[in-house]
Amino acid sequence: MPHSRAPAVLDQSRERDTNRQPSDLPYRFSIWLDVLRVTAVFTVVLGHLAEGDFFQTHIFIFANLNLASDAVIIFFVISGVVIALAAERDGTLERFAFHRLTRLWSVLLPAIILTIAFDAIGARLAPEVYELVNKNDEHAFAYELLRTISLTNGWHGTVSSVTFGSNIPLWSLSYEAAFYLIFAIALFCKGLLRLFLIGVIVYLVGLPVILLMPSWLLGVLVLHVKPRRVSDPVVGWTYAIVGLAILFLLSLLRINHDLRDVTEQLFGTVNYRYVLQFADEFLWNAVIGICLAMHLVGVRRLTSQSTPAAPKWFGKSVRWTAGASFSIYVVHYPTLHLLKAILPEAMPFYDGALLLFTLAICFCFAAVFERPIKPLRRRLRPYWLHFVGWFVATSTAVDDGEKKRTS
Repeated sequence: MPHSRAPAVLDQSRERDTNRQPSDLPYRFSIWLDVLRVTAVFTVVLGHLAEGDFFQTHIFIFANLNLASDAVIIFFVISGVVIALAAERDGTLERFAFHRLTRLWSVLLPAIILTIAFDAIGARLAPEVYELVNKNDEHAFAYELLRTISLTNGWHGTVSSVTFGSNIPLWSLSYEAAFYLIFAIALFCKGLLRLFLIGVIVYLVGLPVILLMPSWLLGVLVLHVKPRRVSDPVVGWTYAIVGLAILFLLSLLRINHDLRDVTEQLFGTVNYRYVLQFADEFLWNAVIGICLAMHLVGVRRLTSQSTPAAPKWFGKSVRWTAGASFSIYVVHYPTLHLLKAILPEAMPFYDGALLLFTLAICFCFAAVFERPIKPLRRRLRPYWLHFVGWFVATSTAVDDGEKKRTS
C-alpha cells in the first residue's frame, strides 16, 4: 500500500492556498448549467441518430442542421465555467491534475473497452453497419488505442488525428484535455517556463484545437464576470434572452453556411476541411460561444438575486440526469452501431426502441463508472500522492546530479 502522506512540497503548496476564496456558483445557476448540459447531450444523441442514418423516421431539424456539432460547443463553454472554478478550488497543479485525470480516465477507459467489445460483436453480426468504421491492422489499432488513452487522438499538430473504432465523438475529449493542459500551465506556471510550455503544447495540438479554444475560454470569462450585489434584473434578463435570441435568429438565417463559405475562401485551393478537422466551422462555433456566454452572464446575474427557485424535484432530476451526461456522450455512438446490427428493422417502434435501449445502456454505464467518482478518488489518492512524491524526488535527484557534474 503506498504511503498516504503527501510529500513536503505538496503540503507546503496546500498551506499556501488555504486562504484562497474560490468563486461561488449560485445553486440555481449550477442547476441551469446542468439543464444546458442535459440539453446538449440529448441534442448530440438525436443529431447522431438522424445524421448517421440510424432512425427510420426523418427528423428534419436534426437531419438537416448540424446540431450535434453545435451542441459540443455548448459543452466547451460550460466546461470553461466549471473547470475554471475547479482550478480555483484545487489551488495547486497537483490537485488539479489529479481531479482532471480521474474525471476523464474513469469514464474514458471503460468506454474504450466497451467500444472494442461492441464493435467486434456488431461487425461480426452485421458487417454492413460498420462499412465506414476504420478497419486497420494490429499495429494501427495499437497506435489508435494509445492515442485515445493518452487523450491526443484529436490533436492535429505534429501528427494527424485518429478515430478509435466507431466511437467518433471521442475527438472532443482530446480537445478538452488540451484546453485543461494549456489553462493549467497558464495558471500554475510562471515566467519563461509558462511561455515555453504553452508554445510546445500549441505546436503539438495543432490549429483545430486552438481555433475552438476561444469558446472554452469564454466559459472561463463567464465565471470571472462577477455580478454586482445589487443589480437591476432587467439587465440580467436582457443578457439571458438576447444571447439566445441572436443565436436562434442567426441559425434561422443559416449564417453558418455563409461563414463556412468565408472559411473556404480564406483557404483558397487548400482543403480546409482536412486542415481544420472538427474545427471546420470555427467561425460559427465562435458565434455560438459568444451568444451562449452572453446568455450565461445574464442567468448568473439573475440567479445571484432572490429570484424564484425551481422545485426541488426538478433540481434533483436535472442533476441526476446531468450526472450521466459524460457517459451518454462517450458510449452512445458505439451502442447505436451495435443495436443497429442487432435489432431487426421490421420490429414495431424500431426508432423508439433504438433510442430507449441506447439510453438504458448509457445510464447503466454511468451508474458503474461515472457516478462513483468520489469514492474512486479516495481510493486512488494515496497512490497518486506516492507517484507525485516519487516523481518530485527523482527530478530533484537528477537536478542535483547535473549541478554536481557541472560544478
